[in-house]
Amino acid sequence: MSKRVPPETVDPGLADELVGLIDRSLKDPHVEAVLARAGIPIGKKIEQQANPALGIAYMGTKFQIDGKKELGVDAIYFFAAKQKSYIRGSGDVEFAGYPGPLPLGLVLGESRAAVTKKLGKPAKTYEDHDYWSPARNRRIACTFASGKLVEVYIGRPRD
Repeated sequence: MSKRVPPETVDPGLADELVGLIDRSLKDPHVEAVLARAGIPIGKKIEQQANPALGIAYMGTKFQIDGKKELGVDAIYFFAAKQKSYIRGSGDVEFAGYPGPLPLGLVLGESRAAVTKKLGKPAKTYEDHDYWSPARNRRIACTFASGKLVEVYIGRPRD
């Protein structure tokens, strides 16, 4: 008889805390503390960092913070179970599903129609991606597979 490994659990506010790191420096002690709690390493260069066991990642890029260009949190990603993504330095990574509540009331695995009901009509839509720009400094991208939500990106807008 094999042992069943319990799913990873998280503080219900972690997703919102992670999204709150967007636009902040990776040197900020609060950013370091939240990323440590999430089990995600602090990047030293422009790249994505992840905790596949928790189904989360962030992208670190250089942008203006308090008048100078430095490495900061550009975007946060939440993945459904078995979703794959390429993480530089780790290669192709398969994620466990994010176990906590997501921002904006989103739920991994819910239908595209349910996501649209929560976020409104997308600004852009493609075969398996929908995009919203809820504020001048934010972009939301949802990825769907077989009509179900499998990845949520919340971050700075693309230039």
